[in-house]
Amino acid sequence: MKHHPKELKAKVINALKPPLSLTVFEASVIYSVPDKTVYGWRKCLLNKGGLITGDLWSNKKQFQAISDTLEMTRSDKIDYCRQRGVHLDQQSLWNKNFVSVFNEKLNLDKEDEVDLEYEEYQLKKLNNLMEIKRNIEKLLGYYNEQAVVKTLKHPLEHSKFR
Repeated sequence: MKHHPKELKAKVINALKPPLSLTVFEASVIYSVPDKTVYGWRKCLLNKGGLITGDLWSNKKQFQAISDTLEMTRSDKIDYCRQRGVHLDQQSLWNKNFVSVFNEKLNLDKEDEVDLEYEEYQLKKLNNLMEIKRNIEKLLGYYNEQAVVKTLKHPLEHSKFR
């Protein structure tokens, strides 16, 4: 296995970054490094986050780039990304992130919907209990009233002194 100097590796990596944004094939030809080696360096940097230039893009701009390239062919997407200083892999990652966030939001909405249904059920149950309580209070009030009326009509019947 051939080892390449760190300076050469740094030059190749810088050539892959904007403003040059060379393709792996172009960088491998220019610097006489096998394209598999350049792909390996690039993959390693992408995993570490060192080659990603699109992190400074706002979510709005990321979404705009995703929507702009939605129906483009791969070669058109590559040109679009190169003009804007973003790697196609980075844009694909944005796309995956947006889709996963959207799916999470849908799942959260479903959970919220279930919670809301349960809360509505609990509220109906509480309202029913409150209605029962009011009815009981009315009945107790009615019976108390009847007892008072009966006592007033016949005070001696209910008296201690009979």
